[in-house]
Amino acid sequence: MSFIRWLLQRITGLLLVLGLGTHTIVIHFSGHSPIDVNVVHDRLKDTFWLVFYIVFLAATLFHGLNGFYEVIDDYKPSQRLRALLGLALWGIGLLALVWGIYVLMAWSNLVI
Repeated sequence: MSFIRWLLQRITGLLLVLGLGTHTIVIHFSGHSPIDVNVVHDRLKDTFWLVFYIVFLAATLFHGLNGFYEVIDDYKPSQRLRALLGLALWGIGLLALVWGIYVLMAWSNLVI
């Protein structure tokens, strides 16, 4: 693993711990009971929370797909297969990120 990917794996892991802790506290201990569509919609209208969830989504995708790539890399595939799988994982990650951002923005009524 390159140093940059190793460092990003640690940074995104830290972001996941902080993000999940924040998410859990806000969702389960914020006084909104029960959580319904309106609560989620109101939260995502706030720019801070929209950006928070976009960063959380990006960190989650990178951390998971980078970890999956490392599992693949442990099996020492050929250079060509490694490059093809890496490209496929980046494509899946970017597609999932764009889709996730679209969904978050649709919930916040920024897109239709």
